[in-house]
Amino acid sequence: MVEYETYDENKWTLGSRHRDEIPHYFGHTIRRFFFFVAFVMLATLPFFKNELAIPVTFSVFAIIAVTFAAGYTNPHSRWILIFDVLVAGFGLLVFGIHSIAGYSTYGMQGVRDVLFYTNQVLALSFLAAFYFSVKSLRGFAERLIESPDESVDEDPPKDPQTPTKP
Repeated sequence: MVEYETYDENKWTLGSRHRDEIPHYFGHTIRRFFFFVAFVMLATLPFFKNELAIPVTFSVFAIIAVTFAAGYTNPHSRWILIFDVLVAGFGLLVFGIHSIAGYSTYGMQGVRDVLFYTNQVLALSFLAAFYFSVKSLRGFAERLIESPDESVDEDPPKDPQTPTKP
């Protein structure tokens, strides 16, 4: 049994939960990878801002987008699962290209050495997030994950003979 942070209608609790409670949904894993990526990007940005080919503002917006994807991931929205796939795929593409290009151009040299390893870790993290995002989206597309419109109504139908209060 794995410990996950779960949402109760009234409060957040740390409860034990089997991974197969929602089959084919890997949102918890995606969320962890995205949060890790955003954390590493923000923590290393001050050290590498002069080495980046893009403005710092773009990097901050990317951190916000990855954090948003981490926080909003849920099993009942096809659009957020598509967004997760796009964010992870874009991150994999960007950091994979930069890590390969940086190594090819500069080899291992001081700050560039650390930048290469940081880009490589981020690319691998985005690879894992991309994989689990695609698996979750596939589960949703194949109707293995129930959408909220298809869920069973928990409230019993009201008796038409029972008077209602005005």
